Amino acid sequence: MSPRQDKNESRERRTASSQDVKAVARRAKHKSRGEGRVREILEAGRLLFASEGYAGFTMRTVASRAGMKLGNLQHYYKTREQLLRAVLEGVMFSYDGHYLRLPGAQNGNPKKRFQAITRFLIEDLKNPLTSGTFLELWALAERHEFAAAIMDRMYHHHRKNIAELIRFLNPSLSENARGIRAALIAAQIEGLTILLAHKKPKYSELKGLEAEAVRWMTELALKP
Repeated sequence: MSPRQDKNESRERRTASSQDVKAVARRAKHKSRGEGRVREILEAGRLLFASEGYAGFTMRTVASRAGMKLGNLQHYYKTREQLLRAVLEGVMFSYDGHYLRLPGAQNGNPKKRFQAITRFLIEDLKNPLTSGTFLELWALAERHEFAAAIMDRMYHHHRKNIAELIRFLNPSLSENARGIRAALIAAQIEGLTILLAHKKPKYSELKGLEAEAVRWMTELALKP
């Protein structure tokens, strides 16, 4: 190979390499922009579902709230059911992140971790975004199979998280016992919605209810 040919091939390789780098950068930028739009859509969708219910949860309104055209929204989600499923799956997995960030949950003590997370879940019932989302989902699940399937998946994930907390707190329990206690604790927390949800009246005779609930759930998790 002549020196000129070698020089030309070297230049071509550098040019190709530069083009590859630029192509990768463009794809990364496009992906980042797309992920950002998905976050905006899901956030707008959750706010709308919690405040207006499924009746107000239209593709057009979500697109408007997310600051985009309907056609752009449909590029990501083709149907209202598909969009709602994505919104609620986002809600489900967001709790995993919350658990990791809780100051008390970082403690190596299993009991303190369990109590930090149960306190958080009880306090979260007071959030209008939380109560609005779940109260609407419960009602929707009674009428629509797709919503019932979504809710079942969410609560299955929730029970597994609680069962895992119990496993560290009370490792001698069987898997079946952990699952049953996790279900009872999950039901206890959700049941408190009728007393603690946003805009619910406050009764003086229920002072200390939340602390007692955490104590009761802890005792149940620790019971032999």
